[in-house]
Amino acid sequence: MGQRRARVPKQICYSIAMTMLKDIWYFAGIIDGEGCFCIFKTKGQYRLILSVTNTSLVLVNWLQSHFGGKVYKRRLHNPRWKERYEWVMPMYDVDPILKSLKGVLVIKREQLEIATEFRKTFEGKRTYFRLDDKRRGIRERCWKRMRELNKKGNPSVETIQGTLRNEMKT
Repeated sequence: MGQRRARVPKQICYSIAMTMLKDIWYFAGIIDGEGCFCIFKTKGQYRLILSVTNTSLVLVNWLQSHFGGKVYKRRLHNPRWKERYEWVMPMYDVDPILKSLKGVLVIKREQLEIATEFRKTFEGKRTYFRLDDKRRGIRERCWKRMRELNKKGNPSVETIQGTLRNEMKT
């Protein structure tokens, strides 16, 4: 005869689910406020990273312990500034995070959509194959749009109006 599995009480399952849900919402708030989706282009190669830069080592360590990635201490450009830390999730590990943030981000929703579209142009964990024109075109379009969205300074009126229209639809 087979062994019987112990049943987990519904309260425990609910508690675990709620904790995970709260973590995702908290994480989304951090990404919306302090995070950055970046696509880099170097010598015809493209890569995506998700990062959060903050002066709180506690925060970036929390991100690493809950979602993986790496934490780096960044150089100070001014001796009067606080030390800053960066949590970085590399491209080949970011897919589960992209899925979990879908429908949760507010400010960086479009960057998330671009990052998701960009990642779809990769097969598997590594891509050593010759890049076809269709994939190269998608990556280039994603890179240009992400660069435009990540520009410093005031956002364009079109971006603000588009965000407001999208918010009203949902």
